[in-house]
Parts: sequence; structure tokens; C-alpha cells
Amino acid sequence: MKVKLLDLLTSKPVLQMIGESKEYDGVTTYKIGRNIDVINPELIRFEKSQKDLFEKYSETVVDESGEETKKIPDEKLNDANKDLEEITESEVELDIMYINPEKFGGLSAVEMMAIDFMLKLE
Repeated sequence: MKVKLLDLLTSKPVLQMIGESKEYDGVTTYKIGRNIDVINPELIRFEKSQKDLFEKYSETVVDESGEETKKIPDEKLNDANKDLEEITESEVELDIMYINPEKFGGLSAVEMMAIDFMLKLE
């Protein structure tokens, strides 16, 4: 299935929360764990891309105390944000295992929407 990176980023905190929970049956727990394992490499790649973009657009500046830091100058911020948006809107192909949404009765509507791409009524 194709999933936008933005959807994966949105799902991360919810997946961490349900991944640590012990309230689900064995099959659901397996599917959650497997989906986390499938998603994590993409999130790691995204973090690397984010760092690469920062390096591309940032400049070294010296603050009042004489310390050097890196910062994206205002004139480059729009280009950096455009590149970041392009990355987050890109789709990746993942082998996601669908989970019945009825298994997650304790989740809020917002949390359910964050993992919507892996939910399917059985």
C-alpha cells in the first residue's frame, strides 16, 4: 500500500502508545508490532532527509556570546519549507497489515484518524 510520509509521521505517537499497551489480543499485538517495524525505517530515512535539508539551507551564525550556531536564514526559509513539504507529501510503498478498527475501542477519534491507513473492517 502507498502511504504519505506525513501520515506516517502523524501515526508515530499513536503507534508508540498502542505498541506499549498490553490490552490487545495476540494477533492484534503482532500486527501492531509488525507495522511499527515496517514504518520505522521510513521514519529514520525522513529524519535523515530533514537533517540533510537543514544542512543544505542553514548557515553558521555567531550569537552575542560569540558561539557559533547553525540557522536557516529567513530568505531561505520558504525554499526549505517547500522542500520539506515535498518530502512529507511523497508516498512510500509499505507492506502494512490491516487491523480491524473495532480492536481499538479505547482510542479517541483523533488517534484513530492518525492510524486510519492501517485500519480495515473485517
